[in-house]
Amino acid sequence: MRDDFTQRTIEAIAKRAGFLCSDPACKSPTVGAAEGHDGIVNVGVAAHITAAAPGGPRYDPSLTREERRHQSNGIWLCQTHGKLVDSDSEHFTVGMLRAWKEAAEKQSFRAIVAPHTARDRRGGASIARHCGLGADRNARIAAARRPSVGHLTPARWGTKRSRSLQAHAGMASPLHSTLA
Repeated sequence: MRDDFTQRTIEAIAKRAGFLCSDPACKSPTVGAAEGHDGIVNVGVAAHITAAAPGGPRYDPSLTREERRHQSNGIWLCQTHGKLVDSDSEHFTVGMLRAWKEAAEKQSFRAIVAPHTARDRRGGASIARHCGLGADRNARIAAARRPSVGHLTPARWGTKRSRSLQAHAGMASPLHSTLA
């Protein structure tokens, strides 16, 4: 008997990854609009980190049925990488998949907390080109702000340094945007 994820668990795994493939070399969007009608296209899959049934890739007999079905045992991947990780379980280890999952969830969180910083890390100099900034200036700005803005948390939004970094990065804290 397979210990498959429930639909609710699948949705939680996908949302926690921001609907992006968790393979750090991929990060492809997995959900989008269907063309020509109101439908949605999903090309993502909630893959088990340790297999749902004996004989599956990375099966761990010490886990209970509930642990195998829990979202902590799942990772969101595109169809290609979902197939790949199950086809080569020697290369794609439990440790590797857990690291991918953790990194994807942290990136998803950063994209919500500091969206300009997360987008800049993904898109590189594209923001500067879009805003008409020179490549050299963008490199200096990105180098100066990445270490601090990446660690900006809601608890630190009110500090003088965080306001300065946010202004430099083009971000507004929730506190100051409501006061403006």
